[in-house]
Amino acid sequence: MWMPPQTTVPPFAVAASATGTSSPAGAKTIDFGGLKASAEAFAKAGADLRRRGDALLTEVVLESDSTPTPVRLESDSSQTRVRLQTIGDMNRRLMMAERDLIEPAGLPDRPWYRHVIYAPGLYTGYGVKTIPGVREAVDAGDFARAADQARIVIRALRRATNTLWP
Repeated sequence: MWMPPQTTVPPFAVAASATGTSSPAGAKTIDFGGLKASAEAFAKAGADLRRRGDALLTEVVLESDSTPTPVRLESDSSQTRVRLQTIGDMNRRLMMAERDLIEPAGLPDRPWYRHVIYAPGLYTGYGVKTIPGVREAVDAGDFARAADQARIVIRALRRATNTLWP
């Protein structure tokens, strides 16, 4: 079973710092607080799901000297069936959460890239850009577009969070 890696809050500070030290008036319309809050909620949901998955795959050992050991699943056990059903549900949640991060309309100027968390940069070839819609709009000084893209990212993160941990 694949589990998400340790999740961290995406680097919104990179996009915020692109405005420089003197923030243009338009930059104030970008909901960086909402981006941060939704990213933290998503990271927490991912970490909670990972803990649940780890618990399904290891036995908790109560002796203080011992470490948890992998679970031995008996093929005819009802406990095994429940664990496997739960793992299957978690895998479906992970797959659907990834799909929740897709914007059907795509990114501005590149509708074929639809992932709102990462995509190749507009001018960097295949070098990845995080939160590309917001970041590239801020870089271009188009703060209205950046604010619109921030709202799209917030909605996508909230959808994915609800999928991971309803």
